[in-house]
Amino acid sequence: MGVRRQAAMVSAAAFVIVTAAIGSNAVTSQSTADAVPVRGHTNPESISAPTGLSRDWIRALAHQRIKHVFVLVQENHSFDNYFGLYPGTGGQRVENLGSPIARYDDCVPDPEAGIGVCQRPFLITTNKSNSAHYVPDAPDITDGANDRFGQQYAVDGGKMDRFIIENEVSNPLTSQPTPLPPSPSPSDVENHNDALNIMTTYDCDTLPYLWYYAKNFALFDHYFQANTGDSTPANVQLFAAQIGQTEVAAGKEPYGISTDPPGVNGYTNGLPLGDDNNPPPLQLSFVSPYTGATPQQVISVASLPMLLNPRQDRAAVMAGVEGLIPDDFALEANAHRLSYPWAWYEEGTYAGSPVSSTAFSPHHEAPLYFDYINNANSPFGTAANLRDNTVTNGLLADIKANALPAAGVYWVKGGAHGTTYPFVPADPGLVGVYVGTDDHPGVDASDHQVAEAYVATLVNAIAASKYWQDSVIILTWDDSGGMYDHYEPPRYGATCPDDATGYFAGMPCGDGVRLPLLVISPFAKTGAVVHDASDGGSIAKFIEDVFELPRLGSLPDEAAGVAAGLAPADLNPYTGDLMGALDFDKLMGSASLGPAVSPIIPAPSVPPKMSCASLRLTPLTSPGAIPAGFETAGWYADHTPPALRRRAARRHSDAGD
Repeated sequence: MGVRRQAAMVSAAAFVIVTAAIGSNAVTSQSTADAVPVRGHTNPESISAPTGLSRDWIRALAHQRIKHVFVLVQENHSFDNYFGLYPGTGGQRVENLGSPIARYDDCVPDPEAGIGVCQRPFLITTNKSNSAHYVPDAPDITDGANDRFGQQYAVDGGKMDRFIIENEVSNPLTSQPTPLPPSPSPSDVENHNDALNIMTTYDCDTLPYLWYYAKNFALFDHYFQANTGDSTPANVQLFAAQIGQTEVAAGKEPYGISTDPPGVNGYTNGLPLGDDNNPPPLQLSFVSPYTGATPQQVISVASLPMLLNPRQDRAAVMAGVEGLIPDDFALEANAHRLSYPWAWYEEGTYAGSPVSSTAFSPHHEAPLYFDYINNANSPFGTAANLRDNTVTNGLLADIKANALPAAGVYWVKGGAHGTTYPFVPADPGLVGVYVGTDDHPGVDASDHQVAEAYVATLVNAIAASKYWQDSVIILTWDDSGGMYDHYEPPRYGATCPDDATGYFAGMPCGDGVRLPLLVISPFAKTGAVVHDASDGGSIAKFIEDVFELPRLGSLPDEAAGVAAGLAPADLNPYTGDLMGALDFDKLMGSASLGPAVSPIIPAPSVPPKMSCASLRLTPLTSPGAIPAGFETAGWYADHTPPALRRRAARRHSDAGD
């Protein structure tokens, strides 16, 4: 009997213990459909089972001590892609590419390489002394298929074996890849290498800043995207703990737009979100205009700002801006709670921003999808809530001016296809080719050393400010970008409306592929690897617990979804609330605040000045060798004549998914 099957047989028992972590805000009146045991791979030895008592104490202390929560949301990387070789410290176990589960079946079929050939994850590094794994332009790759269909096809019911196939053909339901000819053309080799980018993994020579945070703060190794799908649903999920399933369950989806015919994989546009539709037509004059991309999608469900700010809820009721959730607004407008400020920072948001035409990616800006925010009369849709994130008019400037409120929640995103931050790729040939900071792989997107330098700049600013002493920084990535991960995602809840019929009939809306998540804070455990079962809903739970808010899933307009087993992810009893990252003694004040070293990385640069040697970390041995003839997407772009680079950009980019 395989490792995965054995784990699946005991998964229900393992997760019964985890339910104790939910605490006093849990809503217990869920339907049987929503409370079905998790399906999918769960190794009981890899999941922490914190006691309810200790977590209740930590929640109470977190509410007292934490005033600012920063959610830094980068783009499109799986856990194995960034931390698959991370060894942990102090003998801690990490669910990495050296684990028994990974070694059991991490060789992924690669039909273009030959019948019966498979490819194991392989290290690419900027360290030239590691000649077996050095490749030029290692930080400059492209990613894979990461829409709902692509993720589910790659995961293959938990076998995790179709990642390469999904990227070798445009539609694996109508055709399958075949071996390349004995003497493949340069184009064939290039396209095959593009498919193999998703099997790469990095080390602390290439991404030392991220590994520095892992070594000195808290890294989660069982954190998953709470839905399957690419950036639009992923960012909406982080803002509202769902992708519109409660709206569908309540029969309130007049906004579902299906201007495109059903695709060959059977999916249509509309809700729940599963693809990168643009937001609805813009009604906010201060936001950078967007046109052209269709279809456009609007959503009307409760979001975290509704819970955070009853004052804005009252103003929305008075203005008649309640969308399709009037009962939620009526309840929250009368809530006797403090109102906490919030903001979504994204580079290029403002019309007139120096990078509005390049950095701004409207399908990354979750608030714009909500009918009660993207509305000219909305008290939520203001320049105080939707912020630019340029160097001179964004989070850095607000921190420098001490302009942040005394408490609040801030989602922060970088630039998609341009930036004002002073970083460029180390390879001069890729300056102006890899141009973003949000970490999205692909030509015209982000060099990953640039992206981590941008993150370090934000963390440095927070850590050097007066806000650090009561802050938690949550650093995560919105979705996997189609990058390989060996660990089977859990599956929660009833059948997703997207999959009532079709190839994946019966599949729930989530979870998606495993992602990195780090908690950086003066209250964080030092060098901890946290094994708590977590997903995007855990971020919502953390915010709700810190600010003593109700669960989104407890609101009245979400009740139909809860009854149908389609509850928001913050009501999932099988996932934690990120409190496992916090140190009880630091929260109590009985230990000195902060880790043994500073969170500040001096003068972030590209290339970085840190390395595995300076961090005193030894990565695991790469599971696989670099395939013969492999080059990154960045290498191809660097070797493409300038006149042809626009065509190369189309070939090596997935349009900002």
